[in-house]
Amino acid sequence: MRPLDEKETTLVFDKLYKFMGNNLQKIVMENLSYEGPDPNPGHYCFRLQKNRVYYVSESLVKRATNIKREKLVSMGTQIGKFTKSDKFHLTIQGLNLLAANAKHKVWLKPTSEMSFLYGNSVLKGGVGRITENIQVNDGVVVYSMADVPLGFGVAAKSAQDCRKMDPNGIVVYQELNAKVWDVVISLIDQEREGWQIDHALLKNVLDIFVEIGMGQMEHYEKDFEAALLNDTAAYYSRKASNRILEDSCPDNMLKVTDLTLARENQTSFEEYLSTNQNASPGIDLTIIVLTGFWPSYKSFDLNLSAEMIPLPPVDEKKKVIEVVDKDKRYAIDTSIVRIMKSRKVLGYQQLVMECVEQLGHMFKPDVKAIKKRIEDLITRDYLERDRDNPNLFKYLA
Repeated sequence: MRPLDEKETTLVFDKLYKFMGNNLQKIVMENLSYEGPDPNPGHYCFRLQKNRVYYVSESLVKRATNIKREKLVSMGTQIGKFTKSDKFHLTIQGLNLLAANAKHKVWLKPTSEMSFLYGNSVLKGGVGRITENIQVNDGVVVYSMADVPLGFGVAAKSAQDCRKMDPNGIVVYQELNAKVWDVVISLIDQEREGWQIDHALLKNVLDIFVEIGMGQMEHYEKDFEAALLNDTAAYYSRKASNRILEDSCPDNMLKVTDLTLARENQTSFEEYLSTNQNASPGIDLTIIVLTGFWPSYKSFDLNLSAEMIPLPPVDEKKKVIEVVDKDKRYAIDTSIVRIMKSRKVLGYQQLVMECVEQLGHMFKPDVKAIKKRIEDLITRDYLERDRDNPNLFKYLA
């Protein structure tokens, strides 16, 4: 057993705070242990054994130091475990600790106890009592009407919204079912940030969410779509706030003032030249007013020859760009085929990274362009997607 590191402690405390609120301080600082020969009471602490987290007295930890780590099976109260994706989940062994310090509680009618114990969510019709301060996504401990803790879950609705619900509306999700919403939002956020996601997986997850509502789309619309809209509003609100911070309004207003002054000065300058032919410099001159909010430019003397080199025609410039882009496409195709010919089977992200690395000494490749060339090579039967994993490509030619 070892102490939790900073990241592990943060994950554990965040999860416990969701259920306990400020009572978390009580189990960390105030709970006293009278175990062991020491007459002075000790405190409790958190320890990690393999992937399991235990709440154990300091006295018991000291006595366990004589036992080899691989021989130690369990000690104290297991409250949860870490998954392979480094997420922390509570386990039913920690129910008594949660129940003794729970901030949010729901009491079930006797007729609904067995349904909850068999893994179903808590419906409005099965609720006997509920604490008033519950908000959406709060951790909730579920009790019988005799104050016996039955389990825990996540609030699907606030206590205030529960009063307006019909009897078949979901009040508390089982902890496992609540993860469905988190998975969907996580996938959607990844796609918003430009990542490629598995849409088949997303559809399967949404099907699971419909099954939580026993196959009824009404529950899907109430319990998922409303939450998705709220999350979408919060996401773009954060984006807008960051954009405002990056491009603050006072700076922009001063820049607009600069542009207005520049336009007025340019008009006055042109009027002056039209009335004073001798003052004409013989070249086009534009006046720009720059303040401290614009990039600083060093002044220099401008020497122009009498005869200027003409600019290339616009059509010629477009033609040059098209030729360069065409050469880049051939280079990307060649790089992809060379990589896949040597690897035979390769994942999307790794293929893009290796392609960028190979082409980096020639030009800076665009990831979107690489993606388009991959799709084009698939249509030309150079590559194919794996049937089970669409992010995996196979070489055909």
